[in-house]
Amino acid sequence: ANYGDRFIHIGPGSSQTVTNDQGVELDRLRGHWLNRFYASVPVTVGDSCLLRRDGYYTSDRPYECYGRGGLLIHPGVYGLVEAIGDYPGHDWRVGDWDTLKFEIDRYLADPIMRDVARQRLAAEVRANHTYTVRVRQMLDVIGIA
Repeated sequence: ANYGDRFIHIGPGSSQTVTNDQGVELDRLRGHWLNRFYASVPVTVGDSCLLRRDGYYTSDRPYECYGRGGLLIHPGVYGLVEAIGDYPGHDWRVGDWDTLKFEIDRYLADPIMRDVARQRLAAEVRANHTYTVRVRQMLDVIGIA
């Protein structure tokens, strides 16, 4: 209701279709197509049905989005803030729609703030939170590296 045709849902259960350069419909965005999506959309919004604000669990979506240069407004999770610092939505709690709208509107209205956040989060994720980095950390912990 707030964003009209500027809002789209992509993925399973979506009425929105996305096609590749050959006109083939994509049911999920991965690889190159996900990169293109994040490059073309000013703001994305994520949720997680299993997260707890005071917990450490989050899906790989924030890391995947930020690492690809996207801007994701994601609900606040203590462990994610601890890992990457403040991020868009770190003060938002699922169900607090006024705060979510404020965050979306703030980042839509300020392309400089949006780009600063994108660049900082992309650099953080690429330097410290890729699967390669995580496997190296795991091997260090178990004494194999």
